[in-house]
Amino acid sequence: MVTYLLLILITCSQPAANLIPLNQTPQTAQTEITDANWESHPQIKEIRRTVSAIDSGLKNRNFKVSERKFESCADQFFTVKRIARDAKGLTRWYEEYGEGEDSSWDLKYYYDPKGKLRFVFGVARSANGTREQLRLYFDASAKRIWQSTKLLKGLGCPGCFSAYLDSDKPLAFDPEKAFTDDSGCKEIKVTISRK
Repeated sequence: MVTYLLLILITCSQPAANLIPLNQTPQTAQTEITDANWESHPQIKEIRRTVSAIDSGLKNRNFKVSERKFESCADQFFTVKRIARDAKGLTRWYEEYGEGEDSSWDLKYYYDPKGKLRFVFGVARSANGTREQLRLYFDASAKRIWQSTKLLKGLGCPGCFSAYLDSDKPLAFDPEKAFTDDSGCKEIKVTISRK
């Protein structure tokens, strides 16, 4: 009985900040994503599981992939758009690769089973030897919850991803629309000749 009372007193004397409300688990109590916890944060881990499943599906050819190539598109000299749809016809992955005068960008978009954008992974390369990465994470409502850029090599390319960091405007929240949009582009048509 004394041990039980002592346990109650010790438990009740703990600071309230260390207690987790009954309706939350330790994982859901951690809400803020920071530089220190972003890689282990439950929301980021959930997104990574989605990305891993999609990458596996692409590797195992579980998706129907369509591709369009453009000779020129706005300020790009060469552009490739790829889209991957699951068995139900829902887009799960979209890629847009483009080459400019002295650089290239490759953006890969990942969508959850409800069609919401969850992750964007980008790589930019520049003629000066620079290679830079972009990561954008979105919650289940497609609201941005974390972003990062990382210089992998070189001096850096100012503005490589500034449009993507400053705004959601250039992002493919609607991959079907992005894939079919060919305004300002000259598509490369493949002609098969048969004898």
